[in-house]
Amino acid sequence: MSAERKRGEPDLGTISRIAKETTLANGFHIPTVIVVGSNQLDIIQIPFDGVEAEARQSLMKVIGMDMATQKGMGELRKLFLVTEGWLARPENPKGEFVPPSEDLNRVEALIVAMLDVQSGLAEMDLFKMRRGQDGELAELVSIKLGGDDGQTRAYLLEKFAEGYQSVRAYRKSRRRQNGGQKSR
Repeated sequence: MSAERKRGEPDLGTISRIAKETTLANGFHIPTVIVVGSNQLDIIQIPFDGVEAEARQSLMKVIGMDMATQKGMGELRKLFLVTEGWLARPENPKGEFVPPSEDLNRVEALIVAMLDVQSGLAEMDLFKMRRGQDGELAELVSIKLGGDDGQTRAYLLEKFAEGYQSVRAYRKSRRRQNGGQKSR
């Protein structure tokens, strides 16, 4: 068991602090998933470059399925996603949806999301990435979203959990069919 597991599971504040330090030191953050299982913690870097939103969800489900085939993780407890992205208002002044990538008023942000798999509750920290005139990252500023009604969703993490749990459920049903013997 790792030292982190002995001290307890990481929380959103800890992951956000480390993500901010890493981003400020490097000028960017590679999309990263942190998987907290009942037996161990694992960190996975995700190749999101050039992958559209719907394909990202499918990719996360497949990665979750793959993680479930590896031995030792146990039951999922928490998932974290650290990534960069564009933030924008959901609608333009005319009331039409504009994808953040096309919104002229978009904000470049560091996004740190957490999903408590057992309760289904999600939390998120957002940081505006301010760049200097030279284009280098100068600072990260916390963004507070208005209207927090407890409806935060972490869609990509939900897809990861869905993939992971589908493989675990399949394996469990196969063991029952085989009289308790582990399936391949």
